[in-house]
Amino acid sequence: MFMQTSSQKEIKIARNNSETDSLDSEMDSLDGQSMSSQVGEKLYQKHGHLTHLYSHISQKMRELGRFLICSKAQDLSIYCLNDILRAEKFPLAVQSTKALCEFNEVTNSYKNPSLALKIGHLLKKCAKVAKSEALIIGDLDQGTRANKFLTLCNDEWEDEISSCALQTLTKNKMNKGSLLPLSEDIMRLKNFLDKKTESLLETLCDHFNKAEWDLLNQMTLAQIVMFNRRRGGETQRMQVDSYTSRMVNKDCPQEVYEALSATERILVNTMVRVEIRGKMVRTVPVLLTEKSQSCLEVLFKWRNEAGVAKDNVYVFAKPNYGSLEALRSTEKR
Repeated sequence: MFMQTSSQKEIKIARNNSETDSLDSEMDSLDGQSMSSQVGEKLYQKHGHLTHLYSHISQKMRELGRFLICSKAQDLSIYCLNDILRAEKFPLAVQSTKALCEFNEVTNSYKNPSLALKIGHLLKKCAKVAKSEALIIGDLDQGTRANKFLTLCNDEWEDEISSCALQTLTKNKMNKGSLLPLSEDIMRLKNFLDKKTESLLETLCDHFNKAEWDLLNQMTLAQIVMFNRRRGGETQRMQVDSYTSRMVNKDCPQEVYEALSATERILVNTMVRVEIRGKMVRTVPVLLTEKSQSCLEVLFKWRNEAGVAKDNVYVFAKPNYGSLEALRSTEKR
């Protein structure tokens, strides 16, 4: 159940997804520590098939590393996370979390309140993993220690940490307006995308150009996101098999089609519906106009020439260096 190979894979994922070398000591503190590796393995079992969530796994393991480093600074007897998962060390966990998140006793607020909440969830996860492992190997003492620590987390963490952290988050959001685009700005963007994609389609119709293919890839994604008003992360991860199995007008039952209004029939005849995976594993419909379909067909036509890896399953794929990732809709270029 707790395989060392999977654990090492988690540490490798965490290292490969690091953006800087400033936190290498955090990962060094995780190497060889079974509890952090087991938590990483659990996350990999849940999200390992979704490559875009590797950074999420990396982040969680780094948060555990930061917490462990802070705990070691508070108590020199601490060697690994298992040393903290006991009732008598719960005050140390609270103290370390406050120090890590820079708790201000005067204002009763945190400089980093979201991290304080995340540490609480991770400690509960660690306690549950330790409890499960104890049941499997028959270690009653470890199971009792983990269960007592978990009970304290459930009963006391809200009063000690979560309450102030949530108050800080709420206070930080006060009196901050939301910037909304004007209608004329949206129309200006739409017109620009329409004109640019028309030009790119004409150029790529018979001849391949890498720079223009990349630009069409980005603009098609932007058009679909704007038209459907969907989360960019959902649309950017549309897969090729989802697009090829899309629903077209011929899939509409005749009885239903006859009951539609004239406008609805035009929409049925000109648009296709693609169902993709959304947040919380929900099914999300995406509508594609005829122009969007034309852009996608051109992208597929020159997909190999653009250098997209054969194993890349995404419609809006990154074409560089054999990447298996999808193009990010929020990425600045």
